[in-house]
Amino acid sequence: MRHGKVNPPALAAALGILWLGIFPLWQDLSYAHITRAKWAGALALCGVSVAAAVLMVLSLWRKKQLGRELRWHPVQLAAAAYFLWLSLSGCFGSWAGQLNGDGQAVVLMGAIRYEGLVTQWCYGLIFAVMSLFPAREEPVLAGASAALTIFCGVVALQYTGMNVLGLFPEGRSINTNYEFQGTIGNIDMVSGYLCLVTPLLLGAFATRERGGWHMLTSGALGTAVLWCIEVQSGLIALLFLSGLVVLLMLRFPAYRARGCAVLAAVMAGMALRGMLFLPWLDSATPREALPVELTFTTQAAIGLAAAAVLSALAGLFGKRPGKAVPVRVILCLVLAAAVAVVCGVVYLPIPESAGGLYELHEILNGRPQDHFGSWRLGAWRYSLSMSKASPVFGTGPDTFYYAMFSYLQQAGVTLGESFDNPHNEYVAILSNNGIPALAAYVALLAWVLIALCRRKQWPLALSIGCFALQGIFSFSICLVTPMFWAVLGMAAARCGKPFDEQSEVN
Repeated sequence: MRHGKVNPPALAAALGILWLGIFPLWQDLSYAHITRAKWAGALALCGVSVAAAVLMVLSLWRKKQLGRELRWHPVQLAAAAYFLWLSLSGCFGSWAGQLNGDGQAVVLMGAIRYEGLVTQWCYGLIFAVMSLFPAREEPVLAGASAALTIFCGVVALQYTGMNVLGLFPEGRSINTNYEFQGTIGNIDMVSGYLCLVTPLLLGAFATRERGGWHMLTSGALGTAVLWCIEVQSGLIALLFLSGLVVLLMLRFPAYRARGCAVLAAVMAGMALRGMLFLPWLDSATPREALPVELTFTTQAAIGLAAAAVLSALAGLFGKRPGKAVPVRVILCLVLAAAVAVVCGVVYLPIPESAGGLYELHEILNGRPQDHFGSWRLGAWRYSLSMSKASPVFGTGPDTFYYAMFSYLQQAGVTLGESFDNPHNEYVAILSNNGIPALAAYVALLAWVLIALCRRKQWPLALSIGCFALQGIFSFSICLVTPMFWAVLGMAAARCGKPFDEQSEVN
């Protein structure tokens, strides 16, 4: 309430803080059942969000202010189409009758990770609520920044050997299970969280005239953790973010000084990783309980040198930002860079020790192997083949584990890893829910990104774009996905117009 009037932006901001400030820290003090804890938290906070939104809508309706405050954008139809098709897939999917280990319908409660329709409807409600009113930006960014800082602090303390909050069960530690870090757990999901929030904060800092230094600080911490966990999808998203920041700097001179500061933060994170000996990654016996030690590698030297140069450029651009580069020139530069990168990956003699880069080299040279990406490539290939049998409704929400197991048995194929999803968000939607669901999801993402770019809402565009990119190598799970749908809803509200204006146009 403000001056006796309801304040929808303040409510939307409070809900944004709920999802980006409280939810990432939500857990029940154990990695042993953190997924269920996050699932329960997502349902609880979804209920709070829906109740708050209903009360706000009723209050606005009584005061005859609803049409002036409520936001509408066609992307909401794309989201509705997506969740509607997921519901139809739960009825008509080829494995819709499957029960999980607890005797529950998989399409409702999920197979292992609670990604059935109950959770999917929760995501839909989060999006719907957050898309109703545009949130005040500053409180949401402050909440997200505080949560990210605390999260990175937990990770840092774990690196010193502390069992912060007792998250590691007895007999476990960062040395025995480095795959679990922070208040989210699995580092693949940590990467997803960082790919969502770090671009949001760094983008917000880069595109404003003054202030927001807490965003740069927390964003820098987020990039440092991304470098330290070494999840390849996260590093790819970080590279993508850096490229997008450079493009914004080329087009908008006002962003150049702060953009250089953001890039310096990214390189500082790279330098920090080069100065840390992490036994679980750098030791020949990674399970040995060795301490984290300071060191100095070539990576550290390169990162520090680049950060220093970029910091100097930030000061220079602060005084003389220069002129904008024409769009045509930028497009030519992007095309030339893309061609150069592809040619380099294809033709340079990349050693097998390069990991993912070597695997990409082999794929582009027509030598793909199922074991690439920890058998991810094989999972993708067989998932696409399996989806041909049920292209319209798929196998049903979260039924992949059972459908793929049966498919591989019938084909007489064995993968080196067990998959309860294909570790690719888009392939998962295709196999679980069919082509229409995938089309609606991609259309939703593309539509939101285009609308954000037209309105120059760069922080939200960077956040959604980076998260969508890492989704190629990851999957939906209640540890992170509720935050993504909240951000997507905030983006829809930011792009929408009041209902009253819509009726005037019509």
